[in-house]
Amino acid sequence: MRILYILILLIAVIFFCLSLKAEKDNRIKGSLAILQIKNEKLIPILDSIISHEQQCVYYTPELHFSIHSRRVNDTIIEFQIEAFGLLIEPADYNKGCFEHNGHWFFVTGQELNESIFIKTNQRKKFLFHKDHYYKSDGQLVLVLIEDDTYSMWIYHYIACNFVLKEMYAPYCYSIDNVEKTKIDTKIIQQAVSKY
Repeated sequence: MRILYILILLIAVIFFCLSLKAEKDNRIKGSLAILQIKNEKLIPILDSIISHEQQCVYYTPELHFSIHSRRVNDTIIEFQIEAFGLLIEPADYNKGCFEHNGHWFFVTGQELNESIFIKTNQRKKFLFHKDHYYKSDGQLVLVLIEDDTYSMWIYHYIACNFVLKEMYAPYCYSIDNVEKTKIDTKIIQQAVSKY
């Protein structure tokens, strides 16, 4: 009987180890350049976004943010700032990352705007999820990347100033949050207009 218990325990340990390997196969180690914020007008915007996100149903202290930029024309660069939960392996358009108030921000886009960010010689290591992987039986598993659960903020960057264009917050429902968002938006617009 004792041998049977040992055999069952051994089989359980083997299955546990195999399940950890399957999870490990879904992740990859990588690193990104650490950035510093050069244009300090971005800081109150990030503070306001973090404050807003802390009121949302999905918020956790481990929440990440992306800052994606694209050039609209010769004078306007659009920045889309949004929260996300799953850290997907980096691509060529990842320009770097920085930590602000306990959250990591990942900067992406065709180019790094040097009037906003400075690239340092330091790197930060992360454990990224792969966008796909294969199970031990050969089955392909695709990882859901697009997720509109999180809030999104769009700013236009014009003449070294940030102008709020729009905000989308599908899972921050309470009236208090809506009123707070309006107040935060007014504070941001007032802060930006001073410069």
